[in-house]
Amino acid sequence: MVPASLAGPICFGGIGIDQSWLHPPVTALVAVNSTGIAPMTKAYGTLPEAVQYSGMSRTSIYEALKRGDLKARKAGRRTLISFADLETYLASLPTYQAGA
Repeated sequence: MVPASLAGPICFGGIGIDQSWLHPPVTALVAVNSTGIAPMTKAYGTLPEAVQYSGMSRTSIYEALKRGDLKARKAGRRTLISFADLETYLASLPTYQAGA
């Protein structure tokens, strides 16, 4: 038993537990980058996902959409943004120049 404030092992047991719990497939592991956010693996995301992925504000993303710098797709009421387009847009932004 470990106190609630400390990290400790999690134990599973019962009829529904099999070997896959003990040895998960390698494809189930997700690498986390230096920002602590798992890299995106899907092609399109919602606006809140694009905000989290890019670090930009909702307003900045909407302005980029209005200028035509980013393209979006509509799926019902959802606005979907291509993460490839978002990465291209972010790469096209000017770099920070210290002291400039």
